[in-house]
Amino acid sequence: MPDNEDPLLKYPQYVEAKRVNYNVKIEPTETYIYSNVAGLSISPWDFRIHFAEVQPTSNTEVKTKTVVGIVMPPEHAAGLALLLLAQLTNYELQFGPIRNPEWARLRSDFKPEDLNAATDEGFKSEPKS
Repeated sequence: MPDNEDPLLKYPQYVEAKRVNYNVKIEPTETYIYSNVAGLSISPWDFRIHFAEVQPTSNTEVKTKTVVGIVMPPEHAAGLALLLLAQLTNYELQFGPIRNPEWARLRSDFKPEDLNAATDEGFKSEPKS
């Protein structure tokens, strides 16, 4: 193989991957965990999201333990990001702006219709009834 040839071309199943959409219905859990802080770590193989709760204190450095962690592949993390963006937009349409300056700045850079296209392509959430 010449030095400038793409090594993935040896594996056509990866180059021409077909997308399959599944209609997955997730039953809500009966137990929820409150989290007001999250951390994230990544590797070449996955994303790890760590959720915890921090109580207000006068100390500026607070140490807490992860209450629950989730590990997912990058493709699923991208879908989760799109789903969260779409649901944050829906939240603001129903309840008003979210009071977070970084979110407000980011929010001004995209349009809701951009998210609708993304969620229509396989990252769907069902509205609560």
